[in-house]
Amino acid sequence: MAFLCFWGSFQVGKLHFGYILGWTVVGSTLIWFILSSIAGSDTDSRSLDLYSCCCLMGYSLLPLVLHALGSLLLPRRSMVTVALAAVAVLWSSQTAARLFVHRSSALRGQLFIVMYPCVLMYAAFALLTVY
Repeated sequence: MAFLCFWGSFQVGKLHFGYILGWTVVGSTLIWFILSSIAGSDTDSRSLDLYSCCCLMGYSLLPLVLHALGSLLLPRRSMVTVALAAVAVLWSSQTAARLFVHRSSALRGQLFIVMYPCVLMYAAFALLTVY
């Protein structure tokens, strides 16, 4: 019986990991496509490849990971949890946008344009911890 409970929890954990990994890959690919379209075909804009986009988006996810850990101690769907989620989303998005702008000189001066799709992606992750 204990083996079946362990096996069932392992399968459920694998299922949730698949959703998170899928959202990350699809979201990073879409953001890479959007940023490549904004940057144009400059030789410097080629420094922003798909691998570096996935790495930067993953690195910038750290404030949301901290929020997910903190939300284990807070009640779900409370105003404090939602406010902390908004702060974590803005912090993650600003970090990602600054890293993208720093990485490619074709994106200089377009911080808020780069930040907008990052906010949308990180807000989807924040909804997992709030609800």
